[in-house]
Amino acid sequence: MDSYRILHLTFPVGILNGDVGGTMINNRGQAVALAFMLAIVVIILALAFAYPINQMTTLAMNETSEIGGMNCADTTDNFVKAGCWTADIGQAYVIGGILAIAGIIIGARLLFQ
Repeated sequence: MDSYRILHLTFPVGILNGDVGGTMINNRGQAVALAFMLAIVVIILALAFAYPINQMTTLAMNETSEIGGMNCADTTDNFVKAGCWTADIGQAYVIGGILAIAGIIIGARLLFQ
């Protein structure tokens, strides 16, 4: 049996060519698996961004923060109210947009094959 030596490990030729026990995934299956892996990476990215975005929004909306926020709790100015509303709802749009990208990756890969 032929074999390859990679990094001091010896692999039979069949394993390196994708033949493991006589079962091999076809191209469509590989594309779907890749799409799911990419979507999982994007979902993890969205979850990783959720807490820092929430912290930034909280700092921007509070007057007591070190950056001198908008004081959303005690404002009567309509411009500040609009800024507070935008900052508050914006975090949901950012995380939702990142999750929508993950859904688009999965949907596009499943539909357009």
